[in-house]
Amino acid sequence: TEATTETEVDVRAADTEATTETKLDVCVVRVADTQTEAAVDVRASATEAASALGGALGKLTGAVAKELKSWGDGSWAPKTARAWGKNINLSKSEEAIEEGRAAKRAFEREQLEFGAAAGAMFAAEALAEQLKAEFDDAGSGEAGEDAPDWVPESWKANAAGANKPMSGRELAHICYSKYSMFYEMSISHTLIGASASVWVSLCLYSGHLGQQSFPLSEDEYLEKCECVAAFINELEMADFTRAFFRERIYPRRGLPSRPRVDTAVSLRYNQAPNFDEAWARELLGGENAF
Repeated sequence: TEATTETEVDVRAADTEATTETKLDVCVVRVADTQTEAAVDVRASATEAASALGGALGKLTGAVAKELKSWGDGSWAPKTARAWGKNINLSKSEEAIEEGRAAKRAFEREQLEFGAAAGAMFAAEALAEQLKAEFDDAGSGEAGEDAPDWVPESWKANAAGANKPMSGRELAHICYSKYSMFYEMSISHTLIGASASVWVSLCLYSGHLGQQSFPLSEDEYLEKCECVAAFINELEMADFTRAFFRERIYPRRGLPSRPRVDTAVSLRYNQAPNFDEAWARELLGGENAF
């Protein structure tokens, strides 16, 4: 009985151990299956997510491309801005940017040139006011008046009483009083006709003080006027010149009323009643001057 009991106990113990090991093996297998299923589920979820994200991006790209295609002009502006701007393309290329910079530089140069021209113009107007104050109350060269101290003795001796010597400042003043411009002036002479008559003229040219391209400064212009006035005084044509600048502005002998780029206004001294041709030849340097 004891042997049978021990045998049964051993058998039961062996069965119990085998059953336990079998159950453990089954549990391990089930755990492994569960992990495999979980990994498969995770992979499936990741694949589905990636697929969903790719589909969303594809739809977004398609929508953007469709919207850009609907705009037609490639503008980056929204539709409201395009509608407000009447379909003006607001995109700027490098060429357009460079054109804008060039336009800005040109504008700045124009402003500088305008400033220089305005400065020259203001200087000319200031000189005009100065000469006006200087000569408004001055005499007009009547006989019996004393000549200024600056007049050389040769002028005093040769000038008639009715031809009060003219200064360069007075010449500039009467020119501005008539034309509102300080025109460039010079003496011109030539021989005309078979008799070789001497023609001497005071010429007024289109260039004037206050013009940006005028090459003379204020002092240089007045100095040149002094030289011209000196020759006028030697010819005894001061009053004849004053009378010309007191006249109204009108065309003379087919010439323009004002100096132009291609044509000067001239006052011919050889038409004056007191013009001395021999004296004019001598002043001009004799026969070698022609």
